[in-house]
Amino acid sequence: MWAINSNAEFAIYGEVDPNEDVPKFGKKFMQEQNHSTDLRPDSKTERIVMLGAGHATLEIIKRWKTFESVDASLTLISSCGHATYSGMLPATLAGLHRQEVLNIPLEPLCRDAGVDFVQANVDKIDTMSRQIITDKNRIAYDFAVISIGSDTVDPQALAKAKHVVAVRPMPNFVERFGSAIESNGQSRFQAFPFPRL
Repeated sequence: MWAINSNAEFAIYGEVDPNEDVPKFGKKFMQEQNHSTDLRPDSKTERIVMLGAGHATLEIIKRWKTFESVDASLTLISSCGHATYSGMLPATLAGLHRQEVLNIPLEPLCRDAGVDFVQANVDKIDTMSRQIITDKNRIAYDFAVISIGSDTVDPQALAKAKHVVAVRPMPNFVERFGSAIESNGQSRFQAFPFPRL
């Protein structure tokens, strides 16, 4: 995961000090990096904006209420209204679970954690004005956390291959995989019998 601070400097982020109950962002992060903490003279609250709903950002959202001492607001921007839990993917493809178990709805998760959720596509990060420009609006930030995962190098080339289905993007993988199975004359999802141990 990457973070951009207000000075447009990049830092690898992802650790919480086990001896303290605050994440390494906000004023504490700035003090540790010997930067000024006066990011917004008009307000004490710093704006942390996370791009992408991967495992790392979901963990931050889950734990956000435990960081009450952090004087910051948190916003999640995701192009999709749900996150895909990849840990359930093998069992879902094997027909052991319904596809719905893969999807984590982001709006209620964020609401319950006190996190703002914006479903939008990010077009640009303007580091000079500290704004994230989406297809819907502009969102100001003091820290931008980029956790957008990876993607297939050339999804169009893979789409032309008859027996190849790219796993990414994950939100619609199960549909694409099921369509590929059906186009090859097989039933969509058939549970495989597992031997009892």
